[in-house]
Amino acid sequence: LLQTAPIDFTATSKIFVGVSARKLADTATGLVLELSTSTGATNPGSFALYASPNAAAQVGAIAYITGLGYKYAPISAPATYVQSVQFDASLPAAGQMDQRVNKSAVVALSGGDVGAGTFGTYAVCMGRRGAGGSLFAGYISQVTVCGKRLSAAEINAVEKLINSKARAY
Repeated sequence: LLQTAPIDFTATSKIFVGVSARKLADTATGLVLELSTSTGATNPGSFALYASPNAAAQVGAIAYITGLGYKYAPISAPATYVQSVQFDASLPAAGQMDQRVNKSAVVALSGGDVGAGTFGTYAVCMGRRGAGGSLFAGYISQVTVCGKRLSAAEINAVEKLINSKARAY
Protein backbone atom coordinates (compact mmCIF):
# COMPACT_ATOMS: atom_id res chain seq x y z
CA LEU A 1 0.00 0.00 0.00
CA LEU A 2 1.14 3.49 -0.84
CA GLN A 3 -0.77 6.41 0.57
CA THR A 4 -0.14 10.12 0.02
CA ALA A 5 -0.91 12.98 2.35
CA PRO A 6 -4.37 14.49 1.66
CA ILE A 7 -4.54 16.31 -1.68
CA ASP A 8 -7.01 19.18 -2.09
CA PHE A 9 -9.15 18.84 -5.25
CA THR A 10 -12.04 20.96 -3.89
CA ALA A 11 -11.46 23.67 -6.50
CA THR A 12 -12.20 21.35 -9.44
CA SER A 13 -14.92 19.12 -10.86
CA LYS A 14 -12.40 17.68 -13.35
CA ILE A 15 -9.66 15.12 -12.78
CA PHE A 16 -7.46 13.12 -15.13
CA VAL A 17 -5.87 9.86 -13.97
CA GLY A 18 -3.39 7.76 -15.94
CA VAL A 19 -1.93 4.51 -14.65
CA SER A 20 -0.09 1.46 -15.89
CA ALA A 21 -0.56 -1.80 -14.09
CA ARG A 22 -0.18 -5.54 -14.45
CA LYS A 23 -3.02 -7.53 -12.99
CA LEU A 24 -2.27 -11.14 -12.18
CA ALA A 25 -5.71 -12.49 -11.28
CA ASP A 26 -9.43 -11.93 -11.84
CA THR A 27 -10.54 -13.67 -8.63
CA ALA A 28 -11.13 -10.64 -6.40
CA THR A 29 -11.72 -6.92 -6.68
CA GLY A 30 -8.39 -5.12 -6.46
CA LEU A 31 -7.94 -1.40 -5.91
CA VAL A 32 -5.36 0.19 -8.18
CA LEU A 33 -5.83 3.80 -7.05
CA GLU A 34 -8.41 5.68 -4.98
CA LEU A 35 -8.92 9.27 -3.88
CA SER A 36 -10.27 8.64 -0.33
CA THR A 37 -10.34 5.59 1.89
CA SER A 38 -13.60 4.34 0.36
CA THR A 39 -15.31 5.81 -2.72
CA GLY A 40 -19.01 6.40 -2.13
CA ALA A 41 -21.59 8.33 -0.15
CA THR A 42 -19.44 8.49 2.99
CA ASN A 43 -16.69 10.26 1.00
CA PRO A 44 -18.31 12.61 -1.54
CA GLY A 45 -15.89 13.89 -4.18
CA SER A 46 -13.98 10.62 -4.47
CA PHE A 47 -12.93 8.30 -7.32
CA ALA A 48 -11.27 4.92 -7.77
CA LEU A 49 -9.68 2.71 -10.44
CA TYR A 50 -10.17 -1.03 -9.99
CA ALA A 51 -8.84 -4.24 -11.46
CA SER A 52 -11.28 -7.15 -11.59
CA PRO A 53 -14.26 -5.28 -10.09
CA ASN A 54 -16.75 -7.78 -8.67
CA ALA A 55 -14.19 -10.56 -9.37
CA ALA A 56 -14.73 -10.19 -13.13
CA ALA A 57 -12.25 -10.05 -16.03
CA GLN A 58 -12.44 -6.25 -16.24
CA VAL A 59 -10.81 -3.00 -15.25
CA GLY A 60 -12.97 -0.12 -14.14
CA ALA A 61 -13.37 3.37 -12.82
CA ILE A 62 -15.94 4.81 -10.45
CA ALA A 63 -16.58 8.28 -9.07
CA TYR A 64 -18.92 9.69 -6.46
CA ILE A 65 -19.76 13.35 -5.90
CA THR A 66 -23.47 13.22 -5.02
CA GLY A 67 -24.14 10.01 -6.97
CA LEU A 68 -22.21 7.00 -8.28
CA GLY A 69 -20.95 6.72 -11.87
CA TYR A 70 -18.93 3.82 -13.25
CA LYS A 71 -17.36 2.43 -16.41
CA TYR A 72 -15.84 -1.05 -16.87
CA ALA A 73 -13.83 -2.54 -19.72
CA PRO A 74 -13.18 -6.23 -20.40
CA ILE A 75 -9.57 -7.29 -19.88
CA SER A 76 -8.53 -10.71 -18.58
CA ALA A 77 -5.61 -11.47 -16.30
CA PRO A 78 -2.75 -11.78 -16.62
CA ALA A 79 -2.50 -8.47 -18.44
CA THR A 80 -0.39 -5.33 -18.51
CA TYR A 81 -2.40 -2.25 -19.40
CA VAL A 82 -2.42 1.54 -19.52
CA GLN A 83 -5.67 3.01 -18.21
CA SER A 84 -6.59 6.67 -18.47
CA VAL A 85 -9.75 8.24 -17.13
CA GLN A 86 -11.12 11.77 -17.29
CA PHE A 87 -13.74 12.60 -14.70
CA ASP A 88 -15.77 15.76 -15.38
CA ALA A 89 -18.71 16.33 -13.03
CA SER A 90 -19.66 19.55 -14.84
CA LEU A 91 -20.99 17.51 -17.80
CA PRO A 92 -24.24 15.55 -18.20
CA ALA A 93 -24.06 11.91 -16.99
CA ALA A 94 -23.18 10.43 -20.41
CA GLY A 95 -19.99 12.55 -20.67
CA GLN A 96 -18.79 12.58 -17.06
CA MET A 97 -16.31 9.75 -17.46
CA ASP A 98 -14.08 9.05 -20.46
CA GLN A 99 -11.97 5.94 -20.01
CA ARG A 100 -9.36 4.46 -22.30
CA VAL A 101 -7.52 1.17 -21.91
CA ASN A 102 -4.43 0.66 -24.09
CA LYS A 103 -5.41 3.69 -26.21
CA SER A 104 -8.91 2.38 -26.95
CA ALA A 105 -12.01 4.18 -25.74
CA VAL A 106 -14.13 2.15 -23.34
CA VAL A 107 -17.71 1.78 -24.48
CA ALA A 108 -18.49 -1.28 -22.37
CA LEU A 109 -20.61 -1.48 -19.23
CA SER A 110 -21.24 1.96 -17.79
CA GLY A 111 -23.86 3.88 -15.91
CA GLY A 112 -24.81 6.26 -13.18
CA ASP A 113 -24.48 9.98 -12.65
CA VAL A 114 -21.75 11.28 -10.33
CA GLY A 115 -23.79 14.40 -9.66
CA ALA A 116 -22.68 18.01 -9.59
CA GLY A 117 -19.96 19.48 -7.42
CA THR A 118 -16.25 19.17 -6.90
CA PHE A 119 -13.83 16.49 -5.80
CA GLY A 120 -12.67 16.38 -2.19
CA THR A 121 -9.56 16.56 -0.06
CA TYR A 122 -8.39 13.01 0.54
CA ALA A 123 -5.26 10.90 0.48
CA VAL A 124 -4.59 8.92 -2.69
CA CYS A 125 -4.33 5.22 -1.85
CA MET A 126 -2.63 2.78 -4.22
CA GLY A 127 -2.65 -1.01 -4.10
CA ARG A 128 -5.49 -1.39 -1.60
CA ARG A 129 -8.14 0.68 0.12
CA GLY A 130 -6.93 3.10 2.76
CA ALA A 131 -9.52 1.59 5.09
CA GLY A 132 -8.16 -1.89 4.30
CA GLY A 133 -9.27 -4.60 1.89
CA SER A 134 -9.46 -4.80 -1.91
CA LEU A 135 -5.77 -5.73 -2.21
CA PHE A 136 -4.60 -5.41 -5.82
CA ALA A 137 -3.08 -8.66 -7.14
CA GLY A 138 -0.43 -7.24 -9.42
CA TYR A 139 1.98 -4.37 -9.99
CA ILE A 140 1.46 -0.64 -10.41
CA SER A 141 4.28 1.00 -12.31
CA GLN A 142 3.23 4.52 -13.31
CA VAL A 143 0.63 6.96 -11.94
CA THR A 144 -0.37 10.45 -13.10
CA VAL A 145 -3.13 12.46 -11.41
CA CYS A 146 -4.03 15.94 -12.61
CA GLY A 147 -6.77 18.28 -11.35
CA LYS A 148 -8.00 19.37 -14.77
CA ARG A 149 -9.45 18.05 -18.03
CA LEU A 150 -6.71 17.24 -20.57
CA SER A 151 -6.86 17.78 -24.31
CA ALA A 152 -6.67 14.79 -26.66
CA ALA A 153 -3.04 15.66 -27.45
CA GLU A 154 -2.18 15.82 -23.73
CA ILE A 155 -3.87 12.46 -23.07
CA ASN A 156 -1.94 10.87 -25.95
CA ALA A 157 1.32 12.30 -24.59
CA VAL A 158 0.67 11.03 -21.05
CA GLU A 159 -0.35 7.59 -22.30
CA LYS A 160 2.74 7.44 -24.52
CA LEU A 161 4.98 8.33 -21.58
CA ILE A 162 3.30 5.80 -19.27
CA ASN A 163 3.46 3.08 -21.91
CA SER A 164 7.15 3.78 -22.61
CA LYS A 165 7.77 2.45 -19.08
CA ALA A 166 5.06 -0.25 -18.95
CA ARG A 167 5.24 -1.57 -22.55
CA ALA A 168 1.58 -2.63 -22.45
CA TYR A 169 1.12 -2.16 -26.21
